[in-house]
Amino acid sequence: MRNLRLLAVAAVATCVFAVGGAGSSAPAPFVVDFGFGFGSLDPALSGDYEGAGTILASTCAGLLRDEDTSYPENTVPVPDVAAGMPALSSDGLTYTFTVRGGFGFSGPTAEQVTPASFVRAFERDARVPGSVAAQFGEEVQGFKAYEDGTAQSISGLAVSGDQLSITLTRPDGSFLARLTQPGFCAVPAQSPDTAVTALPAAGPYYVDPGWTGADPLRLLRNPNYGGTRPASLPELDINLNVDEQTAIADVKAGWADAYLGVSPGARVSLGGYGTTEPQRYFESPLNEIWSLEMDDAGVLGAVDLRRAISFAIDRTKLAAFTGNVPFSNFLAPLNGGYQPAALFPLTPNLTQARKLMHADGYGLSHHLQLTMYYEEGNSVGLSRAQEVANELAPAYIDVAPVGVSVAVFENLADETGWDLALSGWLDDYPDPYDSLEPLYGTSGTSNLAHFHEGSFDAELESADAAPQLLRYREFGNIANALAFDEAPVTAYAYGIEADFFSLRARCETYNGQWGVDLTVLTDTDVSSACTYGPVASPTVQPTPTGSSPQAASVASTSAP
Repeated sequence: MRNLRLLAVAAVATCVFAVGGAGSSAPAPFVVDFGFGFGSLDPALSGDYEGAGTILASTCAGLLRDEDTSYPENTVPVPDVAAGMPALSSDGLTYTFTVRGGFGFSGPTAEQVTPASFVRAFERDARVPGSVAAQFGEEVQGFKAYEDGTAQSISGLAVSGDQLSITLTRPDGSFLARLTQPGFCAVPAQSPDTAVTALPAAGPYYVDPGWTGADPLRLLRNPNYGGTRPASLPELDINLNVDEQTAIADVKAGWADAYLGVSPGARVSLGGYGTTEPQRYFESPLNEIWSLEMDDAGVLGAVDLRRAISFAIDRTKLAAFTGNVPFSNFLAPLNGGYQPAALFPLTPNLTQARKLMHADGYGLSHHLQLTMYYEEGNSVGLSRAQEVANELAPAYIDVAPVGVSVAVFENLADETGWDLALSGWLDDYPDPYDSLEPLYGTSGTSNLAHFHEGSFDAELESADAAPQLLRYREFGNIANALAFDEAPVTAYAYGIEADFFSLRARCETYNGQWGVDLTVLTDTDVSSACTYGPVASPTVQPTPTGSSPQAASVASTSAP
């Protein structure tokens, strides 16, 4: 799901939890301030990164899940309620899971998780109005027929004792990664086909049933949870839509234990807390790539021009606008297919850019004229467009920024008249297929660049059919070759999550898809022992060395 990310100012929460006062023998609840809010934690609706996904990752009991460890160990799905990884049929279509016993839903139901609990999740994904999860289940046989009401059940789902078989319409190597999404968490048998605020959960935590969707919420430890995830904290109190200045002050004063989602503007002032003991400020990479989009259907259909732009821009300056990490790859470091390679320089290489421009007939007396769209009324968008114009001017490229409506800006795939635009892509699930096919595949739903290359489509399908570890490596090589040789867009940064914690917080661990892992968090009132250590951001890509940038790229991508 593409997010053309815009900067917004969060509303101020009208009611908040605070760390409990003296006089109680029980540990004070762990208080978390969010700078954003959400009206529902229905797993069928909650496919976003910020907020809802972070909560649902702590309440979910899925067939598979992301490991409760930090990068790079959590890039491959592991069994959760499933007793092990599934058996796969010889035709690559049917996955058979054995479902473990001992997982129970939180009150008011005393129901146990069975294979039918996952069938019901698929059914809700298909029928709940506005379901975000429906797009991830469409390759299950019979899903669409059930979704449109022409079938009474999903034919591709079969239960036999403690086993659940899922049959797809075609082989799909990314299917197991998709099963880690909130929409495939186990749900009670009587869960309605309409949206709800929250459902009873079978994971380590559950949402207090009294939550209405507007006020602060409580996460409570699920007494019926039968898994091995830590769930060290008996209670987490979550404040929503807290003003950033207030949230930071709360954490410094000890009124809150964490502020999740520190904005780029506040990161510099908190950076010193990242070197203290205990560490209180953390930055962790996201499965998010920021790019300069190029409309390959117009004049930028010439690959030399696209590559010239990729050499000419200053990734360090563009990344600074949104507080991200300069980068030139198409797969983020947390993506399972990521292959480290210094494809393009982080600062401009005008010699190489001008050489490519000269090859297409441009020079001092003949500049390339391009139009760059940004969202009208967005001062940051205009500043970034002007920065791009300044960076490309020495490469014989004149850029004219043009403000357009939000409707136009968010639907560039259907628009004409533009050449350049800045956008960000956040993976729906941490699999390289989701980073490449939607953006660059001929039938990709978010192919803003209008890049159409049949051989690339064939390479994607071939890699998708490979065994898992080889599959990741092949996708990584494909991504690097596409970025350097074809440059359908210019990647310039990957995103980061930044968070600030109180003195009593411990065991800050990050999942690349959902941010801080709430099930691993603990504090000094409960335990000082950590199951897993904190994450450190991966090393920023090296600047290419040697006389040939292409040689540097080949040297990196050809390594095992």
